[in-house]
Amino acid sequence: MKRACILLVTLIGLYIGARALNLVRPLKNSGLGMVPSLNNGDFVLMEGFTYLFTNPKRGDLVVFKTKGIPSASGEFYIKRIIGKPNETLHIESENIYINEKETTLNNEQGRIKFVPISKSQDSENIKIPPSNYFVLGDNGQNSFDSRFFGCVPEQNIFGKICFRYFPLDKIGFVK
Repeated sequence: MKRACILLVTLIGLYIGARALNLVRPLKNSGLGMVPSLNNGDFVLMEGFTYLFTNPKRGDLVVFKTKGIPSASGEFYIKRIIGKPNETLHIESENIYINEKETTLNNEQGRIKFVPISKSQDSENIKIPPSNYFVLGDNGQNSFDSRFFGCVPEQNIFGKICFRYFPLDKIGFVK
């Protein structure tokens, strides 16, 4: 019993320390931009350990600060990394092309279809600046993302979504 109490106190201490450093953070998803991966009102955990040692990868669901993003509402957004620094990106007929090569991304529902916001964007190449990322919501029809506000600076990204803990029928790792 004493050993279990020590373990529990240790885990609580580690959680509080990680939370204070923004290395673990519970969040509530707001909006429809990440449907079907995340629904409005889903409760998720963000972890910040990974990005202490590696850069964000294409397909990661990241949490980033909205400071400096015009028309952004809220303290943070959750979106999917599509384009990485120094890449050229192109959205055409629901497909993503990175450096002229078609790239497919999947979530738990299968292939994600991304849509340009206008006919002119359908034929536009987007050059991603150094230390920036192009992010999109999985719900291409209803997501305020890089198609509207541009690339996200690397310093704005503070973690990635790893786990959904509510609703209970969807508990588990998020893809």
